[in-house]
Amino acid sequence: MFSFAALQTSVLAAATSHEASQWQLKWDLELVNIIFGAVFNCGLANLFMTWCASVKGPIFVASFPPLGLVFTTIFETMFLALLDRL
Repeated sequence: MFSFAALQTSVLAAATSHEASQWQLKWDLELVNIIFGAVFNCGLANLFMTWCASVKGPIFVASFPPLGLVFTTIFETMFLALLDRL
């Protein structure tokens, strides 16, 4: 799933930006945002899904992927607002 998402994102990025300088990752807020999103959306979401499946069963796990994106967006917005004030 992650490989296909990376492939789709790469194709979209290649179609919208043709300069090589826009493809370079820099040590700035953008890279921190990518890492923060990966940790919360992938790492914690998998942890919560595993825990929920063991406690309540697999039926509740289906609700986590949409909620994971919503919570990641909320937390990243708060995190970026906090970093913007610094």
